[in-house]
Amino acid sequence: MTPPVSLTVIDWITVQDNDGVRCQLDLAGHAGWCCHVPFGFCIATEIPLEDPLRISTQWLHGVTLAVAGTVDLHDDHLCIAHEQLWWVHRFPADATTATVEAQINRQLLACDLLARQAAAPDETAANGQAPLQSCPIT
Repeated sequence: MTPPVSLTVIDWITVQDNDGVRCQLDLAGHAGWCCHVPFGFCIATEIPLEDPLRISTQWLHGVTLAVAGTVDLHDDHLCIAHEQLWWVHRFPADATTATVEAQINRQLLACDLLARQAAAPDETAANGQAPLQSCPIT
């Protein structure tokens, strides 16, 4: 697969590997991948969990419902692949470089938030922070 031009011109993103279907990406030290879909492309960013196979089912359900229930995230979803949890965003084929870069930055911030909440969900609630379902990620 040929990565979209709007992705390749971002200087802090490098294509690590290209298997013909997906491009493995280095997003400034964070794992990611890109693939083509009808009328556009998707970029996935890794949610860096300590042990992805041992996350709480309740936590995963809550996160999934929060993403699915947020109107502004209609092009976003979570994906479990290669024993890892990924945040995936679908872009239109004509997405500008500025749009792609801004969205990837938002995804990386959201992934960091989710990783911290997954690591200590009880501690997060005890610290008085709002639960994930009420945190707007746009």
